[in-house]
Amino acid sequence: MKRGIFLWSICVLLLSSLFISCTEKSSDVKPVNGLLTEAIGAGEAPQSVKDVMQTPEVDGRYEAILGDKESELSVWSLMHCSQTLSSESYGVLVSRANGQTITAFPDIRHGNMPTAIYDAEADALWLTGADMEGTGVRVEHLYQLRFVDGGKATVVRSIDPYDVQQLFCQQLSYKVDGNKVTLFLNGEQLKTVTCTTENMYGISEDAVWIGEQLSYDLSDEGISVCISPAIRYMIKGDGEKAGEAVMLYDDMPDIIATVMVTDEGISLSDIRIKEASNE
Repeated sequence: MKRGIFLWSICVLLLSSLFISCTEKSSDVKPVNGLLTEAIGAGEAPQSVKDVMQTPEVDGRYEAILGDKESELSVWSLMHCSQTLSSESYGVLVSRANGQTITAFPDIRHGNMPTAIYDAEADALWLTGADMEGTGVRVEHLYQLRFVDGGKATVVRSIDPYDVQQLFCQQLSYKVDGNKVTLFLNGEQLKTVTCTTENMYGISEDAVWIGEQLSYDLSDEGISVCISPAIRYMIKGDGEKAGEAVMLYDDMPDIIATVMVTDEGISLSDIRIKEASNE
């Protein structure tokens, strides 16, 4: 009888330990993972772009990014080197004093949706261009330019998307509990979402990733950056496909932050969930 009670006690202890272990595992809080593994660095334009921009002149090969009539400032992206030769999304012109001074930046990759804004008070031009873009991918680079020598533009700050990703990684974490994912900001709960994706083999152990979608909003009120976290799912299948994974964004919220730029570098403030548009 005593032996039976002893064995029963051992079973209860083992089950209790297993339950506690599973509970703790499900409530583990982990830092988000970064998809960008290193700094992207400066671009390198094709030689054809460099050749075209040796004698910079705004013509039909360029498309306007910004036109500030009051400041007599305009910014242009090179769309093609010739009718048969693409610019491969490289090449930016900055025109000052209605074209009296034009500065060429062949190695800036503007991408498909560049933006620019001029801060007249600081005499600074902010420009965004895409380092990476494609299906489900948009990774933007932020540049700050100033004007010297009577209007010549020069890049004074180049903010690599990897550095911005790492600032988010330092402050964001997550917890997975079944099909629910909770995001945390500096240890405080930010948002919980329910994952609705089906026909997968489950959520990966390293579940939440950022870096593939990172874009900027430039306005008179300031600069903000938006990231879209992804959930990493294991693909359901046999053989080689069983261990593969896919990144999906469907259930995750966008996260935005205000970009603060000083002589010491960049920082993020007011990190928050982006409110859904009513449009």
